[in-house]
Amino acid sequence: MELNLILKQERQKLHLTQEQLAEKIFVSPKTVSNWETGKTFPDIESLIKLAQLYHLSLDKLLVEGSDIVKDIEKKTRLTSLKKYMWDLTFLILF
Repeated sequence: MELNLILKQERQKLHLTQEQLAEKIFVSPKTVSNWETGKTFPDIESLIKLAQLYHLSLDKLLVEGSDIVKDIEKKTRLTSLKKYMWDLTFLILF
């Protein structure tokens, strides 16, 4: 199951609105909405708070919601590529 669906399902099990959840973990309701629609992923601090609140392991959230792992890998590759391009540009210009 995708991470966004796990987050929504677990919130609903506790009968919380997005606004109530947002207050409990100190984020905005829009942030919760974005997580649950799959537009964005929670940061590690938020994941920890969610795991504690939902009585889930981080492993369950990260493995079952594997898109977050893919997103982290993608961002890491992009950062490396940008650094490489910057270094290459520097070498060409100087």
